[in-house]
Amino acid sequence: MSPRTSAAAVLTKHLVEDAPRSIDWHTHRRHELLWGFVGARTVETEGIAWTLPPTAGLWVPAGVRHAGFAGEGARHHYTLVDAVCFPDRWGRPMLVAMPPAVRELLLHLRDASLSAGERHDAERAVMSLIKPIEGAGIALPTPTDPRARAVSVALVEDPADRRTAEQWGSEVGVSGRTLDRLFTSQTGMTFTRWRIQARVRAAVLLMADGQSATAVAHLVGYQTASAFVRAFRQATATTPRAYMAALRDQRPG
Repeated sequence: MSPRTSAAAVLTKHLVEDAPRSIDWHTHRRHELLWGFVGARTVETEGIAWTLPPTAGLWVPAGVRHAGFAGEGARHHYTLVDAVCFPDRWGRPMLVAMPPAVRELLLHLRDASLSAGERHDAERAVMSLIKPIEGAGIALPTPTDPRARAVSVALVEDPADRRTAEQWGSEVGVSGRTLDRLFTSQTGMTFTRWRIQARVRAAVLLMADGQSATAVAHLVGYQTASAFVRAFRQATATTPRAYMAALRDQRPG
């Protein structure tokens, strides 16, 4: 570990949104760990939009541009980590596990009465426990071409929109085939696959707010609950019920 540059190299705060809020693009001089999500909260890094359950955190290295949206009542913790004391290990935004030991240590570090030695030991311990994971959140890559991006923004705002790639292409001035190629080359997903991912991501937020899977199926564009379950399983390798049960079981206190 590099020499300490401040009394608190790992600093955690809690944020509660009183009203819906869009967070403009910005950077930090410190690394940022966003975690403990409850309610509608999404984060976008350059190229990927993340929807995170309470069981995972998002590590954003110092200097990486990111933005976001928080719904009314949404809350989460954010931890700022000194980039000199703890250099970034991954070089890019990364999903990380947030088991109870990590959460408790981060909250413990808010104690202003800790001695320098106690704080130093606790910071080293918690940073050693933070590990990357795959699949805990639903990442949604965003296309860079302005035509494809316009379609992606519209579908995030209204995932129930059932227009085909051909119809969307006419809307933005390209053929359906060209639009599909743009999504594939810029997101790694076909238009159809990307829309499934967007619908599932929207569904997770709605179910986290207490709505049933049956009601959510129609809200995100599926005519039947069974079609929604099939799409959800395709995107997450599990069912909506099992996914949400896992989140409830592991939700931080």
